[in-house]
This record gives sequence, structure tokens and C-alpha cells, in this order.
Amino acid sequence: MKIVFSGPVKNCDSNLENNLNFLINLKNDSRIDLIDIFILEGDSIDNSKVILEKYKKYSEINLVTENNLEVKLTNRVERIAYCRNLLLKEIKDKKTSYDFYIPLDLDVELFSQISTDDFLKILTRIKKDDDIDALFPFSVPFYYDLAALRSVGWMEEDIWIRFNKMAKKLKIGKIFLRIFLIFNKQIKQPRSKKLIQVESAFGGIGLYKLKEGISDLYKYGLTDKAVSADHIVFNSYFNKKYIDPNWTVKAPSEHIEFKTLPLFGKMKYIYKELQFELRNLKTH
Repeated sequence: MKIVFSGPVKNCDSNLENNLNFLINLKNDSRIDLIDIFILEGDSIDNSKVILEKYKKYSEINLVTENNLEVKLTNRVERIAYCRNLLLKEIKDKKTSYDFYIPLDLDVELFSQISTDDFLKILTRIKKDDDIDALFPFSVPFYYDLAALRSVGWMEEDIWIRFNKMAKKLKIGKIFLRIFLIFNKQIKQPRSKKLIQVESAFGGIGLYKLKEGISDLYKYGLTDKAVSADHIVFNSYFNKKYIDPNWTVKAPSEHIEFKTLPLFGKMKYIYKELQFELRNLKTH
């Protein structure tokens, strides 16, 4: 198998080293013919640059640096799409026919829930399966990446656009709207463990099966300038897409804070949010 990994880096030092070690160690397996890792670092103020400097010695690492991205592109999602597209161009310029393209969020704890052997078993399985074009993990203890998710009966719209429209009509109580529209969609890992068909997903990592390497067609973009995740546009180029509940990634704690609180903790969270909204009302 020939695999290319790709991901932007900004302030990822908490998980960057563990993620890179996992990727580099894959090359020791007999099932792997080639691994390339493309990274774009931009504007980090933590130890990410120091960590990446240590990994420049590995031939698998292809490092691109671009600074002042927040000045050039103020919209966060647009900025990430720009970085991923720049990395796609770097990959295409290498003119290698890869079997898999695997984009990453390197700030997420991607591989603590899976062994090298099990990860390669997933790749081997879907490479032979004509009914899967792209596969994504299920995050635990709750699914967090709702922005990139589109799935019938689960997340059929950009929930943040809907939330923002409805929130404008509320002077107070937006926390209850978030619970109803957003937190309730952060579900637990299903017991059945059957593949979940999706129109779009991500969750920190995605496995995309390539027939002819990286096509000039592929690109990331925004469906809405304000909100939508960049993966939705990219996922539209692939037909048969699934989330695999058997493959898990640890959800970032900041995305599922409310869901993990005990009942009393949830009550305190709601009280603080209401107090914050009341203070804002008084100052406006």
C-alpha cells in the first residue's frame, strides 16, 4: 500500500509528537510500500515548531511553512481549507500514485484507541471493498464533529446556521437551544457497531481510497462563508462514505464538555450561561 497523510499544524504540541510517531512507525510493516506525510505549519506559538524540527530528519516528512495566515484569511474554516488545498498541491506535485489519502487534525489524539496492526487491517479491508470509498472514525465517549457531519436521520443540515438564526430571536436561554439542537446530536457509540452511511463526516481523520492518485478535481472549500466545515465540499467527490463505530478516536474534551458533566455539573453549566447572558443584556 502507498499512503499519503496530510494535515495543517497550528498549536498542536499536546498530541503532535504521538501522532507523528504512530505514522512513522507504520513504515515498519510489510503491508506498507510507501508512506509520505505532508504537514503545513503556520503561526504556532507553542512548541509545535520545535517538535517538527526534530522530525525533519525523516524522509517521510514533507514540511511546508506559511506565516501570517490569520491576517490573510480571517475566517477560520476558510483558512483551514486554504491549508489543506495547499497540501493537496504539494502532494500532486510529487506525482506519486497513492492508494490512500488520509487527512488529519494533528491537534486531536488520533491513535490512542487503536494499534498499528488494527489500523492497517482497516486499510487492507477497505482497499478490497468496492462498497467503501471513504471511512471515518466514531469519537468516544461522544461523537463530536457535527460541523462536518451530514447523515440522514442524524445531522441533515448545518446545525450552526440554524442555531445562529434561532438564537437571534432569543434574549436569554441560548444554552437550552444549544442543548436541544447541538448537544443532543453528540451521541454515544452505537451498540450495533454497524457502518453508518453518511454524506459527509470527518472526526479528526478520514481514509479516502484513491483510484488514480490525487485528482486535480479534489479541493476543499466552504459551502457557507460563515460556518460550514471544509470537509463537506471535499467529501462530495466520493460516493460511498461511512462512519465505522468499531474504529474510535478520543473526542477532544472541549467539544464535549457539557455531555461529560454529571447532572449537578450540567445544572451549574446552565446557570453560568444564563448569568452570562443576563450580564450581556444589562450592558447593551
